[in-house]
Amino acid sequence: MKNSYLQFMNESEFLEMHAILKEQQREVSSSVEAADALLTKYNLKHLLVPIGTNAANTPDVSR
Repeated sequence: MKNSYLQFMNESEFLEMHAILKEQQREVSSSVEAADALLTKYNLKHLLVPIGTNAANTPDVSR
């Protein structure tokens, strides 16, 4: 049953949930932008390992 939880939500509850989710999205977006700015400022982006990278293919930088 697709979106069955919506059957139990009235319009005002849906709008409230939507507003909360939009605010959370804004907070996450600004946090990502702040983190990106710090990584750029301190020239640390080259240390990031992409998600899904196989550990065997990751260079050993511990030395």
